[in-house]
Amino acid sequence: MKYFVLSAAIFSASVFAQATKVGSDIVGAPGSKPRASANARINKLDTNQDGMISRAEAAGNPKLAKVFNRIDVNKDDQLSRDELIAFKEKAKAAHVAKKGTTAPAN
Repeated sequence: MKYFVLSAAIFSASVFAQATKVGSDIVGAPGSKPRASANARINKLDTNQDGMISRAEAAGNPKLAKVFNRIDVNKDDQLSRDELIAFKEKAKAAHVAKKGTTAPAN
């Protein structure tokens, strides 16, 4: 479980790193450091703009390459937006569940 949470954190940090686009691709609360939307971050990784992240494209991001096989649930050697988003949501749910179980007992 710790490996999953760590991998998910690494993946989220790398795939959803800041992009340099402006406008509607920027999200965040007023006064917070702006960050790129999930779509903008995925688009940045999709260098050939075919809508998928190939193993070769992921190789440019060592953290993503490390968890590529775990994200590629259909084993087609490509990551779809749905696979990336599902992995992120699963990682987020695992993080929330872990936080809920670490509260001190009364």
